[in-house]
Amino acid sequence: MSGIAGFVAIRPGDPVPPSFVHSILTALAHRGPDGTGQATSATATFGHAWLNTDSAPGPGPYRLRPDGPILTCDIRLESASALAILLAVDPGTSAPELILRAYDQWGTDCVTRIEGAFAFALWDPANALLFCARDRMGIKPFAWRRLPQGFAFSSEPAALLGWGGASDLDERWIADFLAGQIHDSESTAWASIRRLEPAHILVVATGTEPQITRYWTLTPAADRPADVPTELRKALTEATRSAMQGGRAGAMLSGGLDSSTVSLLARDIRKSEGPGVERLPVFLLTFPDSPALDERAYMDAVLATGGFAAHWIKQRAQRSGLTAAMQLLYEQGQPFAAPAMPATYGIYGAAAKTGVRILLDGHGGDEVISYGTNRVKELIAAGDWSGVWRETPGLASLEGLSRSRTFLRLMSDGAKSRVVRGVARRMGGANPTQSTKAWREMVHPDLVARSDLVGRTKAAHEPAPTAGMTAAEIEAQNHAKMIVGPLSAQAFEILNCMAAHQGIEARYPFYDRRVVELCIAQPASSKLRDGWTRALLRDAMRDVLPDPVLRRRDKVRFNVELVRGLLEDQTGRLDQLEKGGRLDGYINMDVLRRHLTTLRRDGLSVDPLVFVQIWRAAWLDIWLQQAATQPLRQGRQA
Repeated sequence: MSGIAGFVAIRPGDPVPPSFVHSILTALAHRGPDGTGQATSATATFGHAWLNTDSAPGPGPYRLRPDGPILTCDIRLESASALAILLAVDPGTSAPELILRAYDQWGTDCVTRIEGAFAFALWDPANALLFCARDRMGIKPFAWRRLPQGFAFSSEPAALLGWGGASDLDERWIADFLAGQIHDSESTAWASIRRLEPAHILVVATGTEPQITRYWTLTPAADRPADVPTELRKALTEATRSAMQGGRAGAMLSGGLDSSTVSLLARDIRKSEGPGVERLPVFLLTFPDSPALDERAYMDAVLATGGFAAHWIKQRAQRSGLTAAMQLLYEQGQPFAAPAMPATYGIYGAAAKTGVRILLDGHGGDEVISYGTNRVKELIAAGDWSGVWRETPGLASLEGLSRSRTFLRLMSDGAKSRVVRGVARRMGGANPTQSTKAWREMVHPDLVARSDLVGRTKAAHEPAPTAGMTAAEIEAQNHAKMIVGPLSAQAFEILNCMAAHQGIEARYPFYDRRVVELCIAQPASSKLRDGWTRALLRDAMRDVLPDPVLRRRDKVRFNVELVRGLLEDQTGRLDQLEKGGRLDGYINMDVLRRHLTTLRRDGLSVDPLVFVQIWRAAWLDIWLQQAATQPLRQGRQA
């Protein structure tokens, strides 16, 4: 985990004031507890904020020779030894040196030979060329801004606000946020600040506009192993082993399939290091105010297998409410669609206090392993309604509905006969939000029109063409889209920023490339089977996971705790929302006021859609207030 910063002048020979990059580094100070550095050439200045969880010899920027390329990077290499062999250098060569040598040998094509999580920028003075890259999954963040004076970049979009003006709020982005739509991995809350999308490189020759190119597309693994469960466990084990390198490691443990898998694999890896090794630190949340969220029985089942040092964290409603949101929004720099993040923030803080620097997270297991819902679509298309009924128990538990209600809903959506669809809807299978404007009703109608919200959302959800494709190819295409979509990249950026503010690095074994490519190569029938979702992982971990976890169908919904946080709000924010003010022009105030009345009337049983829309409005209001009263973070220069 590190922070990167840099500025390249638009014309050769233009001076680059070091204060430009210094101001970005100051805004990224939380990313550099182990040191910061700057390097300057005739046209470029780079900065680096260092958290020591990699093989770097110290804070960068880095270069191999005085007149050679300059590199600043946030990087964790996979298969570094294999890259070292290709480059004919010592296997212990640091990650920054490997990147610089790879560029010397292959130029910008070097990115196709680099495996891992990374965001880096390299300035080649001999060719007056800036070369930037972001990893395939988007685990590491990269933001950039084109200014009249040149090109600037940073690990965080908000760190680029300090010069050149910062009032260009992106109305399209705000409309998307309020409607719960994430259409791309490039936009930010500011029109002039962009993200480099995952699996893309950006090249700027001095005096030219940035050229952005995709260098990788997710495709299924070419090899089809005969024993998929064994191969999946092996791949997850190696991914976990790699993720534990570089510092004191711990794991998040919720009692779900994913966190339990990562924790148990990490525990076994730790045990294999020999007698007397430290028990694996694991961090567990409890909710004293909300017994319905109690997952302790599953956590205890994992802990009972031994080898863990448990750290319990109590989460209360006040720490899930708008008071916590104010701090998070300030740190993130812009609103984000993840109201449950205060809980994760608490885990990160607890881990940091114990001296853990690397925190293993089961995040991504849902997407990478998949619930297998495309299997139901295959059965519906084949008219196999008995097969659909057989698979409904897992989906029903996942959605919190009865099995019959789930079956009727599937029938109302997918039956070929209009009569059958109508009967299913009348019997209780209607989707209340289907073909309605509920998802965007709180966005101001004028903003909906100005931002083309409806048209862009329709285009974003347009199904990919499937003509001439086999069922296996369609499944792989749909699965890949879920893994590398815009929502995934945004989640990584939110988590990365939170972890950085706590001085730790979160790592995600499920997003290892080997694991991902293996999973998308499997048919839908291996992901949802006999009413069991996540069947791929259950098969792989059958003799490792405790039986209560292995046979767990449900997934805890944190809405109750989040609603409680709103109802027990001590900031007075909800009362202020009804007055409009900063939200005028963004929010349909009539709808917001109606939602607030509903929240006060229904309390903890309020409709989730109502709660989520109120939360988005509140977060936007807090952020707009922060932007107006604290437009620049400490250390930035106007």
